[in-house]
Amino acid sequence: MTISYPLMLPSAPAAQSFRLSIIRAQSVLASINGRQQIQRRPGDHWEGVMTMPPINDAQKAEWEGTLTALNGMVGTFTLPHPSPAMRGSAAHGVGVVQGGGQLGSMLATAGWPISTAGLFKRGDIIQVGNRLKIVLADAGSNLSGVVSLHVAPEIFAPPSDLTPIGILAPAGEFRLKEPKVDIQSNANGTHSLSFAVTEVML
Repeated sequence: MTISYPLMLPSAPAAQSFRLSIIRAQSVLASINGRQQIQRRPGDHWEGVMTMPPINDAQKAEWEGTLTALNGMVGTFTLPHPSPAMRGSAAHGVGVVQGGGQLGSMLATAGWPISTAGLFKRGDIIQVGNRLKIVLADAGSNLSGVVSLHVAPEIFAPPSDLTPIGILAPAGEFRLKEPKVDIQSNANGTHSLSFAVTEVML
């Protein structure tokens, strides 16, 4: 069977720990008088580390086969956010991107219940296309069901008009951060696995 990316990672066991954070494309410039200036560049993205609990031989085979099929950093896989629960009431609606060509930290969306406060809360996680975003400010809809969302990481690859906004099980497309995965086999017959991931940058 032909391998098609993005792959789905094995569903079991669940990760023992999963650290996911936004890496900022920033650098510090020092002026002559010693004052610092922060230089921002496009390219903010998610990176993380997933650590699995001890796994048995059958689970090792499934995980090792899937991760090897990625061909190092070439292939990609779908990865849900580790804490996707929605605090806002948008979980009861279906929204889409309103207008193509959007870049930066503001995202216009539509299709939500009209004139509703608290649809999104700061910290809510959403999926836009194949990317994860975190909502940075509470937001509600206007008379037309339009909601402007302040999100991070900033949008550098504009989603198409009418792209669905995923809110129930948001996931992004990732790849391995390094071209290898080490699996440690233990004397008690179990195996240990941990690997670093980085968001796909298109």
